[in-house]
Amino acid sequence: MQEIKEKYFEGERALYGLSDAILENAILDEGESSLKETYNLDIKANIFKYKYPLWYCKQY
Repeated sequence: MQEIKEKYFEGERALYGLSDAILENAILDEGESSLKETYNLDIKANIFKYKYPLWYCKQY
């Protein structure tokens, strides 16, 4: 499982299609649908600053 820790992302669909990952202490700034169509994520202590961060996601 991929680990993404303490990172900053911006822009529309920044992590589109991400799967089988741990997302921890990340900041997802301006950009609609940053985690669109993702699968099997472990999401811990993140900051979502824009709209629709988890659109069409499964098993998060």
